[in-house]
Amino acid sequence: MAAPRSALEANLGDGAAAFLVGGEDVALAVAASHAVSDEMIDVWRADGDQFVHAWEERFVVDHGYRENVREVVRGLLAKTGLAPKDFAKIVLYGPDPRSHATVVRELGFAESQAADPLFGKVGNAGAAFAPLLLTGALERAKAGDRILLVSYGDGAEASVLEATPVVERLEGRRGVSWHLARRAEMPSYDLYLRFRQLLATEHDRRAGAGISATKHYRDRDDDVTLAALRCRRCGCLQYPRQRVCFRCHARDEFERVRLSDKIGAVKSFTFDNFAGSPSPPLIATVTDIDGARLYLQMTDASPKEVKLDMPVELTFRKMHDAGGTPNYYWKCTPVR
Repeated sequence: MAAPRSALEANLGDGAAAFLVGGEDVALAVAASHAVSDEMIDVWRADGDQFVHAWEERFVVDHGYRENVREVVRGLLAKTGLAPKDFAKIVLYGPDPRSHATVVRELGFAESQAADPLFGKVGNAGAAFAPLLLTGALERAKAGDRILLVSYGDGAEASVLEATPVVERLEGRRGVSWHLARRAEMPSYDLYLRFRQLLATEHDRRAGAGISATKHYRDRDDDVTLAALRCRRCGCLQYPRQRVCFRCHARDEFERVRLSDKIGAVKSFTFDNFAGSPSPPLIATVTDIDGARLYLQMTDASPKEVKLDMPVELTFRKMHDAGGTPNYYWKCTPVR
């Protein structure tokens, strides 16, 4: 994260990507790779720093980013005998839109071959940026496509990836485009600063001294896994966990049921303008999930769209930093 109103802020963003690695039935196969190492102080954050720092931008881009990326890509092409025309896409890390476009041209690739760098939509997500761009490129990849993946940092690394028929079975996943379609713009920069708790007068009022480590551990199934209990006698689903079924009064006769991947319905709601929300009102709901009733905050929604029996899904969110530790729980969000 860059300091508010700094030159870096406009180009940085938050994002992450994860991949399953295996030896068979894979969507992408690594055909070749090449790496170069170069000690360069460009963008860094020391232990305890809230924001990243950057050295002189032009020097970093010219002698760090451009030189290393050109060297690693040309080395890989020489090693494999491939040319830019042999690739369906180049997935390229970039510190900013202009530098990214410049390097694409310098390497001999057409603009249409470059995967969307997501500037103005997500921004540079640091170490996660190249994997995030690869995730986006896979949404449109076809069997037989050859992809050039290039990352940068204290040198650069380039890999030739070949898509298999499995890649075409990845349709319907909640990838980059799905998340981008759901995004909403902040109506003001000050509201963004409040959400990130970057205002000098801001403090977290959403909880007191925090939750003890003992309670975190004891309630981890409720809070993290979001596991409900289904009565083996009457089938009643209930949350949070308890020892006696409130319908048939059977004792200790339950099986665990995961709720986090289910669709619920709003049964009641209220708007709280006094809660410690960065964007009041806070939307509080009672949500029914297969008969279990949960008290949940609603996120990524406008008060104008909330209504009874509205279908919602669950999303794992950070609730507060009370007590000096991050506290997470589930919120509901409209199904879109």
